[in-house]
Amino acid sequence: DDGEVYCNLREVFGPDDIPDVDFGNTIVVGYPGADKRMVLRQMEAMTGLSGRDAWDMQYLGMTRQPFVKTNYPHHEGIW
Repeated sequence: DDGEVYCNLREVFGPDDIPDVDFGNTIVVGYPGADKRMVLRQMEAMTGLSGRDAWDMQYLGMTRQPFVKTNYPHHEGIW
């Protein structure tokens, strides 16, 4: 043990590069300021699949991204 810390990095697939496989979708919901973004980034790092914010759906439409982050209560009332 040389005291060094090593980290393996891998690419996270963007919304247009999600593999064509079946998977369950997960919604990450919490109160504003509850570190939902950190949970979303950890899920992306573990799976290599990108997630998105709920507000993206209103402007960008649906994608195959398996993870969605949103607030409860939603400030725009779309959930």
